[in-house]
Amino acid sequence: MRRIHELDSLRGIAAVTVMFSHYLLIFPAFFSSERNEIGVNVMKYTPLHIFWAGHEAVILFFILSGLVLTIPFINNEKINYGNYIFKRIFRIYIPYIFAVLIAIISRVLFYTGPKNGLSDWFNNLWSNGFEYKLFFEHVLFIGSFNNNAYDPVLWSLIHEMRISLIFPFIIYIVKRCSVQKSLCIAMICSIMGISLTKISNSRLDIDVDYFMTLHYTAMFIVGSLLAINLNRILQNKYVKKSGIYLFLGGILFYTYRWWFFPKKTIFHKEIIGDWMIVLGVVLIICCLLRDPFSSFMKHSVFQFLGKISYSLYLYHSIVMLTLIHLLYEYLNIYMILIISIIGSLLVAFLAHYFVERNSIKLGKNLSLIEYKLKYFKGS
Repeated sequence: MRRIHELDSLRGIAAVTVMFSHYLLIFPAFFSSERNEIGVNVMKYTPLHIFWAGHEAVILFFILSGLVLTIPFINNEKINYGNYIFKRIFRIYIPYIFAVLIAIISRVLFYTGPKNGLSDWFNNLWSNGFEYKLFFEHVLFIGSFNNNAYDPVLWSLIHEMRISLIFPFIIYIVKRCSVQKSLCIAMICSIMGISLTKISNSRLDIDVDYFMTLHYTAMFIVGSLLAINLNRILQNKYVKKSGIYLFLGGILFYTYRWWFFPKKTIFHKEIIGDWMIVLGVVLIICCLLRDPFSSFMKHSVFQFLGKISYSLYLYHSIVMLTLIHLLYEYLNIYMILIISIIGSLLVAFLAHYFVERNSIKLGKNLSLIEYKLKYFKGS
């Protein structure tokens, strides 16, 4: 299976929506769960929420990761687990630890305290000073700790790394099960993960996020299933004829938790809500891989966003926090956010060029050296 450039673009667009989500959440009206003036309500409680759908974008990232990681297995490439882990560590962890260091340095140098007029969400960020224990917990990466202290996106990377460690085992199961059985396994993982999380938090008073990894494993399974069955899905006559309807339906499912059945019960918000997002992602992907959407997604602007998407995801909040703490007393908040968007794109480009690319290259080279050493020892 070829590299799917449309999905690179989709990842880039999703990273931008995460950035917009965090930049809007600094305003109390957008962070509040209460209904506000009509303009805010329209942005929050209609399908227009897609333009700043942060949580939804993370679900999309997990599905895309499952899809992309499955492709080598479909292509019957010989996968060495050690080499696979090497590459994943250098792909995810090295850029992550650079971002953590930049976030901590920025917090130490630029933090100026809570800001009147901004949301509790914003003012809670960076409220923790530097702590050695917290720093080493960030370095260890896959444990359960206060991963929101320096950069609010890190929580998802921890789940991503945990699932990556067991992903070859997931592939082994998915390739040997029917679609129906695999989806049942995914649903069981999801329900168990959320249920165990709620039990440990409320009844046992243990605040850990390990069980939520089980929930997000379900999204990787869906991505893997999508990769295995993608060609067959795209050749389906209904998929071929229904591009625009798939796209509109995908948007409705993707934003379901905001405009339909607004009661925020656990079952609705975290199980049904997340699975509606999953359905929306699948429909959107199937739509975007066919013309005219496919040609549109190959535009150079979207391809550029796809290239820098991981760095944009890592650094946009750090840039925003730094600039607000530096400039809040001197500039209008909207002007600061405009500067933050430009600054985030610039920092993401530099981080991609100097950190991400070199980290990926180093991971490939080291895994190749390990492979050659094993080959020579064997011979």
